[in-house]
Amino acid sequence: MCLSTYPSLCGLDIRMLLKAYLRQGACSSPSSEQVIMTNRPVLLVSACLLGEPVNYRGVGRASHQQRCTPVGFLVDFLSRQHDLLDCIAVCPEMDLLGLPSPRPPLRLLRDPQTGRRSLVACGASVLDIPLLPNTLTSRDNVEGRLGCVPHRDPRLVDELTCRKLSGVHGCLFKARSPSCGVGDARLYSSVSGGVYSEVDGFFVESFLRPSLHSFDVPLPLVSDHQLFFDGEEFHQHRRTTRRRNSCGVLAFLSNILTRFMSCGSRGAICASNK
Repeated sequence: MCLSTYPSLCGLDIRMLLKAYLRQGACSSPSSEQVIMTNRPVLLVSACLLGEPVNYRGVGRASHQQRCTPVGFLVDFLSRQHDLLDCIAVCPEMDLLGLPSPRPPLRLLRDPQTGRRSLVACGASVLDIPLLPNTLTSRDNVEGRLGCVPHRDPRLVDELTCRKLSGVHGCLFKARSPSCGVGDARLYSSVSGGVYSEVDGFFVESFLRPSLHSFDVPLPLVSDHQLFFDGEEFHQHRRTTRRRNSCGVLAFLSNILTRFMSCGSRGAICASNK
């Protein structure tokens, strides 16, 4: 995508926002005026990337671990600091499966004879959760599970069931997660590990893939490992080699804004206070 074609976020050049972020505090705000958005693009994000202590170790990604990264630009700079994005947190292993944190790490397993997929716990704990069609996606199951997580965003149930993610404009998930992996979750044929193939995590496969192309504008979906700083002026901030299915953070944000504008959000109000 040509840099000149990137849309603006509430009238702000998203390239300039990224430059301000990479200056690491040189700018206290993206403009000299306070931006107020009454309607913001909504991003569905793995809760661990938002710093919530939900992973199997009982911790989340700290802000300093995301400093000067594409994820930090989206969730810390645009969302937390400047309220330009609205993030909804989700942890499928806690929210849908009702598992605690900390917990034994989970592994996706495929029965070589039946082809049935399940989640099994690594280590001494015994856990075998069959991943059958419709068992995770029914409204009763989602409501029942999320009712046990009082701090979770109340919009999550409606988006996952009734609205089918029509109110979500982009998804940012944890790479290699057995629930949230985007084409890079490991599917084993043996509980002891060994050889594996890379697939979507069970949440991405069950909830996201069926909804990706059900609207005029597809739902943008990436993992944290797939994002990189696009644009030649940001080349020095690329810490890793671009991965398979990689996506520039400006291109991802542009796709979010395109979907946001197409979903009846053209009347989003932007104002400024001196």
